Amino acid sequence: MTIYRYDGTFNGLLCLILKVARDGKEPEGILGPGDGQEILFPAEEIRTDEASAQNVFRALKERTSARTLSEAYHAFLSESPGMDVCVLRYLALAWREGPGIGRRLADEPVASVHETARRVAGERHRFLGLVRFRDTGQVLYAPIEPDFNILPLLGGHFSARLPLERFVIHDVRRKEAVLGYGGTWALSSFDPRPPVRDTEDDIRVRELFRSYFRSAAIAFRKNPELQRSHLPKKYRKWLVELDD
Repeated sequence: MTIYRYDGTFNGLLCLILKVARDGKEPEGILGPGDGQEILFPAEEIRTDEASAQNVFRALKERTSARTLSEAYHAFLSESPGMDVCVLRYLALAWREGPGIGRRLADEPVASVHETARRVAGERHRFLGLVRFRDTGQVLYAPIEPDFNILPLLGGHFSARLPLERFVIHDVRRKEAVLGYGGTWALSSFDPRPPVRDTEDDIRVRELFRSYFRSAAIAFRKNPELQRSHLPKKYRKWLVELDD
């Protein structure tokens, strides 16, 4: 029985795929860094090598398509249990089938990756309009709590939109952040102690924004149930224009 353990990153998974391709046998299980379940057989550790991961990525892109890799990456970012195994099987099938993999929706790995990637892409699109920055006096700071690990999908958009600003998009639950400045960005662990504080000017601006939001609303067209269906409560916590 072959069980592998990797570091939980997409590059780590690409290195694992290379190992599986070389050995010619699919593993019975894959463990991430936080998986501590008891197993009868020791897990083989997969070392992440960035150069090898990039070589695997390029080879898969040439053999399949950029869309295939994008869907695999989006599905991987869902952090759904067992998705790393599903992505491995999906890419192995894509290697055999080539660009036509998208038509193999009867295959469980293909259908699962496509559906999960669609959901992750949908949340990324939603958060492009839900990120709210606060002026801390040093950086623009935006806390978010997405269901999926979409931070890597937000950095490019906001670094292009805010090329002259220092900004932080903080995934509060995962304790990670996108750090951006000068049109570039990077991912980093981020768990500030004490919590980030707002400036008095920013607090006044936020209150003005709330006042404008309330005054611009058309009272007789107010429909809380419809609003909640389009904007679930879990997304409302960090929206400065809302009082609840």
